[in-house]
Amino acid sequence: MTMQKTLFKNLPKSPRRISSRGKPDTTQRSLRRLQSQGYVAATAERYDLIPDEQRGRYRLGRRHDLFGFCDVIGLREGLPIVAVQSCQKGEETAHLARYRQWPSVANTIRLWLRNGLVLVIHAWHATEKLGAKGRVKVEWVCVERSVTEEDLQEAKF
Repeated sequence: MTMQKTLFKNLPKSPRRISSRGKPDTTQRSLRRLQSQGYVAATAERYDLIPDEQRGRYRLGRRHDLFGFCDVIGLREGLPIVAVQSCQKGEETAHLARYRQWPSVANTIRLWLRNGLVLVIHAWHATEKLGAKGRVKVEWVCVERSVTEEDLQEAKF
C-alpha cells in the first residue's frame, strides 16, 4: 500500500447528497429553490457516520435536523430567516404530528415563530410532461406550506 493510501484510508467519505435513484433528494431541491428565489441558503442537517469495518470506510447513519425541524436555512435582505422542512408530498401531516408529539420540538418551533422567523414545509412530488421530441419529462413540483402556532396545538375532537 502506498503512503498516500495509508494516510487517507480511514478518513470518512463525504455523505452523498443524491438519492438512490440518482436524482437530487428533497433537501437539495429545497436548497436550490431558495437559492433561485435570491436567498443565501445552506443545509442545516447533519449525519451520523457509522464505521463499516468490512469495507474499511464509513457509511451514512441517521440524519439529524437542526433543532429537530430544519433541513435548510435561508437568509435574504429585508426578510425574516426561513427554516425549511423538506419532504415528499403526503408527509407534511406526519411532520406536523411529530412536532405535536415532541414537546421540546414544538416549544422550539414556537420560540422560532415568536421571534418573527418563518418555518415552511416543502412537499415535493414529480409530474410527468411531454417534452421535446415526444419524450416524457419528469418535473418536480413543490407545495409550500407555512407552519403557524395553531398547527402545533393538539387536535380537539
